[in-house]
Amino acid sequence: MTTEIGAFRPGPIAPVAKPGENVLLVALNHYSLYEIAYIDTFPVSGQTIIDVGALAASFTPAGSNANSSPTLDLGAGQLGQWRFQVLDDIVVSVAQPAAARHSLRLAPSNISAFTHLMHPDDEPTEMFTFEQQLDTSIAFTVRNPRPVAIAQSRLMFYGLKYILIGDLGNGKRGTASSGSLSPLAQFTSIDEAMRSNYKFVVVPIGGWGS
Repeated sequence: MTTEIGAFRPGPIAPVAKPGENVLLVALNHYSLYEIAYIDTFPVSGQTIIDVGALAASFTPAGSNANSSPTLDLGAGQLGQWRFQVLDDIVVSVAQPAAARHSLRLAPSNISAFTHLMHPDDEPTEMFTFEQQLDTSIAFTVRNPRPVAIAQSRLMFYGLKYILIGDLGNGKRGTASSGSLSPLAQFTSIDEAMRSNYKFVVVPIGGWGS
């Protein structure tokens, strides 16, 4: 039996699965199976507040390209489940890594401080990342919508960290201390994974089907 984790799960942030259960990570049409060993938290703290810095007036972008912050990089074999709040009067568009999140046909929707007012648990901002791989990293463009400059542009991230069990080679399973953790099983499609003997929760990382 499988459970699909979508982009909007109502209520406060909660684990997608328990230690001892499996997750199927989906990124750029790769389907990788891992087991959860342990779950830790990313509390709200200075370490997870990203300040893009001062912005000039009137929708001036923070740089010419989207910015991917190393603050959100994880260690080997680690899965991150993130939500975020916008702390200043800015608007944010998100890509993961190249495919726009929250996108309409002609333009992406934006996240702002107003989003938290409408959704106090920040459900629309939830996303997942894996290790330091570029195909799952969160990239964001921050803009100032006001006719006056602002001194700071802060995003506050919080969430959960999963320590995963994968294939260590030579028939061994375990967690990783360095490098990139190989999956316990690799599939070419969701259908192939569902025909296997594994039970798992589907977790889209890097955008669903991007």
